[in-house]
Amino acid sequence: VLLCGICDVIKNQRTFLKKTFLIGLCMVLFACLATEVSAFSERHLKRLEKTGDCKRCKLDRVDLSGLFLIAADLRGTSLQRATLKDAYLESVDFRKSNLSESNLTGAYLKDANLTAAKLRDADLTKTNLTGAKLDDADLAGASLKNANLTLASLVNANLVNTSLSGTLLVRSDLTGSIIDHSQLLDAKLCFTILPTGKLTECNLQGENLIGVVLSQVNLVGAKLSGANLSHSHLSQSDLSFSDLTQANLSYVTLGGADLNSADLSHANLSDSNLSGFQTILRGTNLTHANLNRAYLRGVDFSYSDLQSATLISAELGGSLLNGLYYRGAKLEHTNLVDADLREANLFRALLNHSNLTSANLSFANLEAADLVGVRMDNANLTQANLKDAYMSGLGTSLQNANLQKANLINAYLRKTDFSGADLQWANLTGADLTGANLSQANLKNAILAGAKIDRVVLCDTTMPDGLVDDSGC
Repeated sequence: VLLCGICDVIKNQRTFLKKTFLIGLCMVLFACLATEVSAFSERHLKRLEKTGDCKRCKLDRVDLSGLFLIAADLRGTSLQRATLKDAYLESVDFRKSNLSESNLTGAYLKDANLTAAKLRDADLTKTNLTGAKLDDADLAGASLKNANLTLASLVNANLVNTSLSGTLLVRSDLTGSIIDHSQLLDAKLCFTILPTGKLTECNLQGENLIGVVLSQVNLVGAKLSGANLSHSHLSQSDLSFSDLTQANLSYVTLGGADLNSADLSHANLSDSNLSGFQTILRGTNLTHANLNRAYLRGVDFSYSDLQSATLISAELGGSLLNGLYYRGAKLEHTNLVDADLREANLFRALLNHSNLTSANLSFANLEAADLVGVRMDNANLTQANLKDAYMSGLGTSLQNANLQKANLINAYLRKTDFSGADLQWANLTGADLTGANLSQANLKNAILAGAKIDRVVLCDTTMPDGLVDDSGC
């Protein structure tokens, strides 16, 4: 009986110990789960929200979507599994921070410092990392799909199993990085320094680069034919000698860019902004290019070829600001044969010695434009505004041009060749036509009040009253 009693006691103790163990185990698991759910410091989060800085903070799993920080100090901070989707983090210092498994999709990290940062399995899809420092960073298993790493430094970075599909690597440095060659097959390489130190060519022909930011980048000689660069930012970039044939550059910002000797034939530049004194298109091939509604104030088009280009409603004029003249586009010695410039604003534009034969300039604004030595034979200048235009000198020719209802008030037209031109209903009030050739021109109903007509050549010329004058034959 005693033995049986002892056995019962032992059995009960075992049951008690088992229950105690299970309860303890549950408490430990609960504590672990609680830690997982709230693996960050409320104090650190408040510090970040208040000061914008949080060095060596604990911010794991925190949702910081849309966070706005510039040049903040987050060195050594733990942001594991944190959400930073669409956050603005320009020039933020993330050195030696832990961003493993974090969500950074669509984030703006231009010039951010991620040196030696942990980014294992992080999602950096469509992230802007232009100019970012990622030297010695651990990006194993991370996704950089469609990310922009232009001018980024990834020296000695760990890129094992990193997805680089559609990743833009323009002027990026991958020296010494750990990466498989096959990973780069789907990346967009452009003057990229490979792990071996070899520099790639820039071949982005036919690539989809919509909205890409490539400002102040050296792209001399880049192959971009057929590329879609719509809504992109290329201001102050050097694109001289580049191939942009048939490229889509609509709504692109190109102010201050150098396109010297570039090939833009058949390119679409509609609604683009190229304005600025520093924008250079000297010797550029723009044949058949679409420049409709483009903003081209102050652009240097000297010696360029714009044959058959369309510039409908393009802004090529100048403006008067605080008493200072902003000159119009520089189009000296430019080939504009057959160009469509309907309603274009060429106020104060420099077009001297350019060829506008058969160009369509109907309703265009050429007020105060420099047209010395220009050829406008067979051009359509119907209702064009040529008030105060300067087109004097030998070689200035408007033979057979259509100038019906054109405004030529106070225009300087000395020795200009108007032979065969149609000037019906044109307003030549105060114009200087000294020595001009009006042979076979039609001036019916034209207004010549106050005009200077000394030594004008009149031969088979129809005068304002409809009578033909042969006095100069």
